[in-house]
Amino acid sequence: CIAIDALGKLVAGGSTDGTLAVVQYPSLRQVFPYVEAAGEVNDVDFNASGKWLAVATDSELRVVSTKDGSLVQNINGPHTASGQPAMFRFAKFGAGNKSKLKSGTELKNVLYTVLNTKSRKSAYIAMWDTKKWSRIATRPVCQSAITTFALSPSGKLLAVATASLQIAICDAHTLKVLMRIPAAHSFAITALAFDRDDKYLISGSADETCQVLKLPETWPNAFDGIADLVMANLQAVLIAIVLLIAILVALLVRG
Repeated sequence: CIAIDALGKLVAGGSTDGTLAVVQYPSLRQVFPYVEAAGEVNDVDFNASGKWLAVATDSELRVVSTKDGSLVQNINGPHTASGQPAMFRFAKFGAGNKSKLKSGTELKNVLYTVLNTKSRKSAYIAMWDTKKWSRIATRPVCQSAITTFALSPSGKLLAVATASLQIAICDAHTLKVLMRIPAAHSFAITALAFDRDDKYLISGSADETCQVLKLPETWPNAFDGIADLVMANLQAVLIAIVLLIAILVALLVRG
């Protein structure tokens, strides 16, 4: 994985063997010695000022200084709000000059992390306050692992792609799902990106296709996370209810 800072002066790269490197651009001169992460590096991202770099591995979220590689913050033992064990898959710093959460926290001081449960049957997005290093919120997004994650340039929208080939777009302030696109591709979705004006979402897939989705100018009311998951899987819910009724009828007949 690779990231470039906002000024285009630094490039960070993380490898499958857990090695992290930060170099100057265009000279490619190493800024500080290699840093060894806790495992395969899943994602790297610079904050708005370019002074910090987030590094995500399955078991650890590490934030280091881009000046000398020194540790700023370390978060171990990823888990959901209910305590379910999970893995860090992505980490992205918030964007937007003046946009704030209801709590007053500026989006540029927020760090978003994607959490895939170890069962890979559900995934969550968590928000962290990088001033206090406290978790602001965690919301369920889908019922399969998240494979790709993107943040819009304005900082207002998040997009994820899942192992079930679904794309979901979320409100970056609340983490609520605004839109779902089922069966967006026929094979693994490997890339997501917003255009500079938040008008389009581009997706790329291992099925050798690229799609451009025009985003609505206004968004409908966001679903509550749990209700949205139920609606997205309504067929499975109905089948479960029918089976339950059938079992109850069978028990009554036998009685």
